[in-house]
Amino acid sequence: MRGKHSDEFAFFNSFLNYPLLIYFRFYPSKVKKVIEKCIVDKMKDKTYDYKECEKMAKDISSNIKEAVKKLNIPWYKIIVQTVIGEIGG
Repeated sequence: MRGKHSDEFAFFNSFLNYPLLIYFRFYPSKVKKVIEKCIVDKMKDKTYDYKECEKMAKDISSNIKEAVKKLNIPWYKIIVQTVIGEIGG
């Protein structure tokens, strides 16, 4: 059942036939910090090399996914898409 906000979910648990309503809220700021840390740790002191980009993108995606799983956010499926490109100038 959805709560009054789109980012809240309700979970009903019956204890002695009395429904208990628990809200779980998703905080994007927590996930954003984890993503930034994973990217900075992996990409610092790197230069663009198209031969290594595919492997680096997969490594970054898996690192982010594992780090976000450690946050124990209930009822969300974690999907990570990573793209590495060169800034031309």
